[in-house]
Amino acid sequence: MCTDLTLTLLISYETIFLHWIYLLLARAEAYKEDGNIQYKKRQFKTAIKNYTEGIKIKCEDSKLNAILYTNRATSHSYLGKQEMGSSLKTNMI
Repeated sequence: MCTDLTLTLLISYETIFLHWIYLLLARAEAYKEDGNIQYKKRQFKTAIKNYTEGIKIKCEDSKLNAILYTNRATSHSYLGKQEMGSSLKTNMI
C-alpha cells in the first residue's frame, strides 16, 4: 500500500534524480564550450583536456557525447599536424 509519505518521497527522489541529470548535462556542455574556445585559439592540448572532462561525466545525451568525442579527435589531429610542422622546422635548421 502506497501512503502519502511514500508517494511524496518517490516524487522527491525523482525530482532530485532529474535535477542531477540536468546538472551533469550542463557540466558536460560547459566543458564542450570551453574546449571549443580553446580550439579556436589553437590551444589543442587544453581543448583536448576539456573535451575529455566532458566525456568523463558520461551524461545521457548521446548527441553531446558524440560531439565531445569528435571534437577531441579533431583536436588530436590538429595537434599532431602542429607538432609535425614544428619538428619539420627544427629538422630544417
